[in-house]
Amino acid sequence: LPLAVVMVINAYAISQFRNRARQMAYLRLTFILFAGTFALLTLYMSEAKSFYTGATLTPGIATFLPFVALLCNWLALRAIRKDEELVRSVNRIR
Repeated sequence: LPLAVVMVINAYAISQFRNRARQMAYLRLTFILFAGTFALLTLYMSEAKSFYTGATLTPGIATFLPFVALLCNWLALRAIRKDEELVRSVNRIR
């Protein structure tokens, strides 16, 4: 569920390209939701290990996709911040 909320917030943040400050605020909010997702993922994995004591659990690619999404989110935030600094520097020149 938190990843679905992150997806909706990121889609909305993309549409806010004219207001970079609001865009960065939404992306920061998604970092909090990612933290919740990682906590739930850890809890799920530990519960699954205790439930399936005899079986071995091998995490699949779906386990690591939230980490890839977090990396992409961080790169987007960095690029937006860089654009904002560039716009501010151009405004100082005028």
